[in-house]
Amino acid sequence: MYNPSEKILGENVSRYTLVMVVAKRARQIVQGSAIKVDIDEENPITIALREAEAGKLEYKEAE
Repeated sequence: MYNPSEKILGENVSRYTLVMVVAKRARQIVQGSAIKVDIDEENPITIALREAEAGKLEYKEAE
């Protein structure tokens, strides 16, 4: 089965992790955080997804 989170965040990453990382980043963008990719888009979720695809987001898995 195709898992888009593997393409965006790497192997062994759940869809839940992808959703949480992108949602948190989208909230940061709404609050005025600088955008890390060059994109002509206003939707913060789309921007956060593009940042994840570009490898610009860092996250730490819970232990």
